[in-house]
Amino acid sequence: MSTISNKSFFSTAQQKLFTGLKKSRTHVRGVGDFLLRKKLPTLTPPSKQSDEHLRFKNPKEALLSWNCKQTQWWYFTGHLKDTSGRRFGFEVTFFERRTNWDYIVFFPSRVVRPRLFIAHFAISDFEHKDESKRFRYWDRGGYLENTGFASDEVFHVEVGGWSAFKNKAGDIHVNAAAAGNSLALTFEPVKELVYHCDGGYSQRSHDPDISSFYCTHTRLKTEGRIVVDGKVFEVEGLSWMDHEKMLVESTRFDNGWIWYSIQLDSGDDLMVYFLKDRHGKVDPVFSAGTWVSKSGEITRISFEDVERQVLDHWTSPSSGGKYPVHSKLRIPKLNLELEVIPLLNQSELDISRTSFWAYWEGAMEIKGTLDGNVVTGQGFLELVGYDNRIKSNILHFLFGPEPHRLG
Repeated sequence: MSTISNKSFFSTAQQKLFTGLKKSRTHVRGVGDFLLRKKLPTLTPPSKQSDEHLRFKNPKEALLSWNCKQTQWWYFTGHLKDTSGRRFGFEVTFFERRTNWDYIVFFPSRVVRPRLFIAHFAISDFEHKDESKRFRYWDRGGYLENTGFASDEVFHVEVGGWSAFKNKAGDIHVNAAAAGNSLALTFEPVKELVYHCDGGYSQRSHDPDISSFYCTHTRLKTEGRIVVDGKVFEVEGLSWMDHEKMLVESTRFDNGWIWYSIQLDSGDDLMVYFLKDRHGKVDPVFSAGTWVSKSGEITRISFEDVERQVLDHWTSPSSGGKYPVHSKLRIPKLNLELEVIPLLNQSELDISRTSFWAYWEGAMEIKGTLDGNVVTGQGFLELVGYDNRIKSNILHFLFGPEPHRLG
């Protein structure tokens, strides 16, 4: 697919037309709001030191679906091996979005889908003989599929037959299947739920309303079954689960981010993210991380604590995105230096059908030193905001929300 630059799209005549359409869109949407008033749950931003913040810090409440939050996701990744040592990676992610403020061109989305559900599923089979089948992915849900559910009473989310839920014993189960490939995994937490940033509260913009509640199971003992091309593999390994509840303006997703999840063989875990501003540069104010020691002790990481060096890129033939897939991280205050190496360069999910863009989500090998000692490990790297196709501009106009409104 050919790539058309933003510059060619925003020529003078086209810019005038685009600006005029945006102005008319705002007026027509206002009329639609008035004519199609519908009682929906009030959306509120996460706030620090509030009753909601206290509720989120209760592990029994944190993973539930909350009616008052605009966007929520439950994100699972992991590295697995079968009995012969054959290695696999996986991703299963569930999204729920309240569409109170979203539109399809001029039409309020909430009339069609007051709750929008999307799910992504990927399997990395690092040793598959067919190189084209080493990384495969699928997506479900979106505006055209009303197949989602998330409970506000127990942890249970489901999209298009794929599901994640917690049983009475506290174990988490995830199931997904597509095109003769599937997984059915059980996760047992090794460490307590980790609350990032300020006790789980994470501000994402200078606007205090643009924020999230953010928690993670950094280390999940995993066992179960993976089916690849109809062949069954009994597997075990380690996984990671992220969960966020947020109110985020659409431009924050357009700008993108760089996110690392790392599990060291020493038993220590690291999460670091770098949010990008509208110019594509890393935003030092709203980038952060968390170090979780083997014993579960938590150390907060600021942007100033991390030195990041990009070693290599991979360019997608479909989206045109140039992804910084190979890098080094150095955190002097932890006496930590790590090289983060992709196991498969082609780990891009082009989920345009449900989510209108592509992103890179890859399994990583970790090598480095901690306190002068050699360490190894595994992890995942997520790269969002690198899709260079023109359609991202058009779809932002077609589906993008107005500036957020509380209440």
